[in-house]
Amino acid sequence: MNLKEILKKNDRLRRFVKCVKIKKDFKRDAKDFCGNYMEAKSEIPQLEYSILLIVHSLEKGLSSKKLRPFGNEKVKELIQVMNKFPINYIENPNTPFIMGVSILKKWKQVFDENRWEENESYKNVKKFLKHLESYDMYPVGSFRYTLKEALKYNNIDYLNAIKSRHSVREFSDKKISKDDIKYCVEAAIASPSACNRQMCKVYQVSSHENIELLSNVIMGLGGFEKKGINYFVFTYDIAAFSFYGERNQGYFNTGLFAMNFVNALHFKGIGSCFLQWANTAKEDEMVRKKLNIPNGERIVVVLAAGYYADETLCPCSYRKNVDEIYKLI
Repeated sequence: MNLKEILKKNDRLRRFVKCVKIKKDFKRDAKDFCGNYMEAKSEIPQLEYSILLIVHSLEKGLSSKKLRPFGNEKVKELIQVMNKFPINYIENPNTPFIMGVSILKKWKQVFDENRWEENESYKNVKKFLKHLESYDMYPVGSFRYTLKEALKYNNIDYLNAIKSRHSVREFSDKKISKDDIKYCVEAAIASPSACNRQMCKVYQVSSHENIELLSNVIMGLGGFEKKGINYFVFTYDIAAFSFYGERNQGYFNTGLFAMNFVNALHFKGIGSCFLQWANTAKEDEMVRKKLNIPNGERIVVVLAAGYYADETLCPCSYRKNVDEIYKLI
């Protein structure tokens, strides 16, 4: 009798072994979080997420109806972060850095328009921006959002549109269009993100070798027709988070991101099925290494997708009633 058979027959021993494995993997998660969170390093990803966090804080100030002098400490903190970037990065920056420059310009502009006193923070911003005037401004700050705009698409039968999507396990062999994927990624980018930190990424697995790799390690592939299958791997970056209370935010944010992506796929005639990433720490590390996913990113879920076949069989997956889910408290 092998170990698996022994465990199946002994509930107490099986639970003990499971607890040991759970603690081991949670310990690995804690180690990864401690080694990669926002304050763990002063590397470019951590610095960029720090910028996004401060930009969002200043934007909330700019969204106040009763605007008053604000943000002195935040602009000081932002300049300190931006001064840590190397020269070669500043010459060819990513979006977060340009957003940082843009929010400082916007903050200064608001001070100028309201003729507020030129305090120390204002002078520091003015001095910092002196060498960055060539940067184009990104849309930051606040904007007016009207009821008319909010209800622009309310004539669409959203509920039935959402209900028309089902998880499918059989696909057409037609190659997915790059334009369709870009459309769906744009939809995913529009999903809510904690303080606009945008820590989620999606990797389309294209090589036959890597498709085989995932097919061999993913659970729940029983009943799948592999012909025409495409895999998308969803991750979040630990560097986006600043303290222990955010340790589970990555999973939540990636879930929102992935669902927007999946609904957009459905709109484009692309079927899909979420495949839970319930793998061991060892398998997780091996897959990330093979797919060249950075150490600081965590895999949350994998998606199988492809254009809908002319016809397929789906599990009914009957849902609970509203009264079983919704509670007024």
